[in-house]
Amino acid sequence: MTQPTDESLPTRGIARDAAPPVGRRRGVVTGLAPLSPGIVEVTLALARPLAVLPGQSVACTFAGFPARDYSPTLRSDGSGELNELVLHLRRRPGGLVSSAIGRRIRVGHAVEVRGPFGRAFHRPGPGRLVLVGVGTGWAPIWSIARAARFREPARAMVLIAGARDPADLHMGEALDWLRRSGVEQVAAASGGQPAPSRPAGRLTTHLPHLRATDVVHVAGSPALVAAVRLLAASMNATCHADPFLASAHKRMSRHAPLDRLLAHRPQPAPTPAMRDIA
Repeated sequence: MTQPTDESLPTRGIARDAAPPVGRRRGVVTGLAPLSPGIVEVTLALARPLAVLPGQSVACTFAGFPARDYSPTLRSDGSGELNELVLHLRRRPGGLVSSAIGRRIRVGHAVEVRGPFGRAFHRPGPGRLVLVGVGTGWAPIWSIARAARFREPARAMVLIAGARDPADLHMGEALDWLRRSGVEQVAAASGGQPAPSRPAGRLTTHLPHLRATDVVHVAGSPALVAAVRLLAASMNATCHADPFLASAHKRMSRHAPLDRLLAHRPQPAPTPAMRDIA
């Protein structure tokens, strides 16, 4: 087992519960790389670095197109520059932005970035990390997992990555690195007809038995996020989640009923460990 030793992380020096201030940056597209038939990696070079915690999102406006929210991540080999944002975009038929990638949006295209947003970011602390990401939800999960291995290598971690289409399981290099770094359980599952070595089915069936001291991060479709949040709530585990929808307004309205339900569930008396996580 190899222990990560690199300390060059953008989160260094930021308090564990303090989010960076929202800023605005101009930049250009410097890279377009297909990760799978349905997902493309887009690299932006910003005029000045923008502090984004692992798991947060930014609003990107490609010149001539409407704004879209994305979670910055790292490349599969863990690389990334301070003035870069690496994004995962799903190609959607008829999508105003995604269908233009590689056609009207090419290397050199101007972009404006605003952010960061979100509270589902990595926080060092006690308790096992349970990370679940599907599709482009892998982007924030990989960012969180990589940061956790460098910042707190002794912390227990379980990671489950997935995709509806087996062809979109593009994260093999990253999963191999996590295994070598000592992550206790790493799994990649998909629907459709997966390879014989890959588990199939819903990601929730591959979750470990959750504990009250666990800290869960989930990113992906609204259905996945809702299912994992309910499972975490049933065990009083901490859960950080941002469902992937086309807009922040839809994200908020879709999950408002679940938010109200979880807000009124009975809470146990916090233990010292749970107080530290909250």
